[in-house]
Amino acid sequence: MTTSLCPLCHSDVIIDDEAYEHDLVTCTNCGKDLEITSLIPLTLEAIPEE
Repeated sequence: MTTSLCPLCHSDVIIDDEAYEHDLVTCTNCGKDLEITSLIPLTLEAIPEE
């Protein structure tokens, strides 16, 4: 497992080693859903509220 910073609250988000680009993860600190937009470097982006 690896971690990346949440773009909203800057907490560490744990990412599974078998994750793929465009997978969804949830920040355990702020509860927001995030999309993996890049694996190298590992980048997360907040999913807009509808």
